[in-house]
Amino acid sequence: MPLLGVTTGFSIVDWPRRVRPLVLLIFALLAAFTLLILQTWRTELAENRAQAAADATGKIVTEAFVLLKRVVDAETGQRGYLLTGIEVYLEPYNRARQLLPASEARLAELVSGDPAEVGHVAEIRELMNQRLELLAAGIDARRRSGRDAAVAFVIANHGNEVMDALRMEVAGLIAEANRRARDLAVAAERAADFRAAARTISFLMALALALLILFWAVREGNAWREAAEVESQANAELAAARAKAEAAERAKERFLTTASHDLRQPLHAIRLYVDALKGRLTEGEARAIALRLDAAASSMARMFATLLDLSRLEAGVLHPSVKTESLQAILQLASEDVCEPARLGGTEVKLVPTSALVRTDRALLESIIGNLVCNAAKFAPGKRVLVGVRRTGEKVRVEVHDQGPGIPPEKLAAIFDEFTQLEPHPGGLAAGFGLGLSIAKRFSEMLGTSLEVRSTPGRGSVFSIALERADRVAMPGVPPPSARLDGQTALVFDDDAIAREATCRALADAGISVTAAGSIAEYREALARPAFDLLVLDDNWRAALGDTPVGPAVLVVTGRSEQNAFRELAVSGRSFVVKPVTAAALTRAAAAAISASRSLQRAS
Repeated sequence: MPLLGVTTGFSIVDWPRRVRPLVLLIFALLAAFTLLILQTWRTELAENRAQAAADATGKIVTEAFVLLKRVVDAETGQRGYLLTGIEVYLEPYNRARQLLPASEARLAELVSGDPAEVGHVAEIRELMNQRLELLAAGIDARRRSGRDAAVAFVIANHGNEVMDALRMEVAGLIAEANRRARDLAVAAERAADFRAAARTISFLMALALALLILFWAVREGNAWREAAEVESQANAELAAARAKAEAAERAKERFLTTASHDLRQPLHAIRLYVDALKGRLTEGEARAIALRLDAAASSMARMFATLLDLSRLEAGVLHPSVKTESLQAILQLASEDVCEPARLGGTEVKLVPTSALVRTDRALLESIIGNLVCNAAKFAPGKRVLVGVRRTGEKVRVEVHDQGPGIPPEKLAAIFDEFTQLEPHPGGLAAGFGLGLSIAKRFSEMLGTSLEVRSTPGRGSVFSIALERADRVAMPGVPPPSARLDGQTALVFDDDAIAREATCRALADAGISVTAAGSIAEYREALARPAFDLLVLDDNWRAALGDTPVGPAVLVVTGRSEQNAFRELAVSGRSFVVKPVTAAALTRAAAAAISASRSLQRAS
C-alpha cells in the first residue's frame, strides 16, 4: 500500500531496506508528536477549567463571607438601636440592607453553572430575607413599644436559628464549591499524567531514532546532558539567590521598622521642645533660630507623615467616616504645618476665609489639602500660594493655586504616580519621597471624588477637589491650636525618657496637671491615686490598659508605623496620634479624647 503516493508517487517498498526502519520511526515519531500536541491541548483545557473553578471558588468564598458579614452588621446595628433608640445606630443596618441584594446577586451569578450551588444560594437568599424581616420586626417593635419591648426582644434571641441555618448554608455552599474545584483539579492532574506519558513515549522514540544516527545521537545526547546540568545548576543558584534575597528583604523590613520607631522618638521630642521654646521666645535672633529649627523638624515630620499615610493605605485600615464639617477649620489645620516653613523661604500661604460646610472625612481631607499646599510651596519660593473655595451648584470646590513654573502637559498624568517627582524650584520646601500627590489622589478616590489639575507652563498650577456641600447645622467647636485645658489631669506613660518628658511639658503648657510614669510598675502605682481625666500611653498601651479602670479618656501616642500596629489601633477604637506631633496637635488630640470620653459617659 503506498504511503506517500499522493505527494511523491513512491511506496515504502521502493525505498532502500536500510532506511525503512528510520522512515517508520520518523512516521511513528510524528504520530507521537501529534498525540502529544493533542494531549497538551486537552491538559491545558483541563488546567484552565480547574484554575477557573479555583478562582470562582475563591470569589464564592469571599462573596459568601461578605454577605454573612453584612447580615451580622445589620444585626449589630439593629441591636444597638433596640438598646439605645438612637437612630445613628441604624446606619450599619440600613447600609447592610442596601448592599445585601447586590451581594446575593453576585453570589447567584458566580454559581449559575452548578445546580447544587444554585440550591444553596436560593436557601441563603430565603434565610437572609427571613433574618432581615425579623430585624425589621424588632426595629418596628422598638419604635412602637419602646425600650422595654426592645430589651425583651433582644433577650428572646429572635432569629438565632435563622442565623445558624444561614451560616450552615454558607458553609455548605463553600464546601460544594471546593468539591467542584477539587474534582476539576483531579481531572487536570490525570490529563497531565497522560501528557507526561505521551512525552515519555515521544522521548523514547526520539532516542531510538537518535540511536540509528550514532554520531548525531552522541553529540546531541552530550549536549542535552550538559544543558540539563547547566539548567539544574542555574535553578539551584536561582533558588539560593531567591532565598538570600528574601532573607535580606525580611532583614531590611525589620531594620526599617526599628529605625522608623527609633527615629520617631527623638524627632517627636524635638518638635515638642521646639514648640515649647517658641512659646518662650517672642523676638530676637533666638526666636528666628527656633523658627528655622521648627521648619527643619516640620520637613522631617512631613516625610514621616507621608510614609505613615502610605502604610495605612497598604494596611487597609482607612475607612472614610463622612460627617458635616467646617471647611475653614479643615483648611487651617491642614496648612498650619506648612505656613511657617514656607514663610521662612519667602512663600506666602494665603487662606481665603470661607463659611462653607461640607460632607467629608476630616482626616482624609486634611491630608489631601496638606499635601497639595506642601506641593505648591515647593514650586513657588518667594511667591504666593492661594487656598480658596468656589461654590458650584451642590458642590464646593477647594482650589490650591501656586505661581510656580507649571507642569508640562506630557507630565500631568505622571505626577500622580508613586515616587514621581518633578524638579523642585531652588528655595522651595525640601523635596520628599514623591508620594504626596499619589496619596492625595487615592484619598480623594476613597471620598468618592477626584483630584483635578490644570497648569500653564511658566504661570503656575491649580489643584482642585470637589466636595459635597452640607446644609448649615450647629457645628461642634474645634479646639484651636492654642486651646487651654486648665484643671484637667493626665497620666503620661512612655518608656522613652526624652519623649515622656517632652510630652509632659507640652501638656503642662496647655494647662494640664501631668503625672509621668516610665514603667508598668510606676503606671500601676500612679493609677492608685485620684482618678485622671486622660491617660496618654505609648506603644505599651495594651499592657497598660489591662490594669486601667473604665472611665478616663485614652490617647495613644505611638511611634510604630508598620501595618499591624495600625490594624490593632483601628480595631481597638482608641484615639491615637503618631509620633512626631506638634504641641498644638497633641493638645487638640487630648481635648478631643477627653470630650469624646465625656460624651460617651453621658450617653451611657
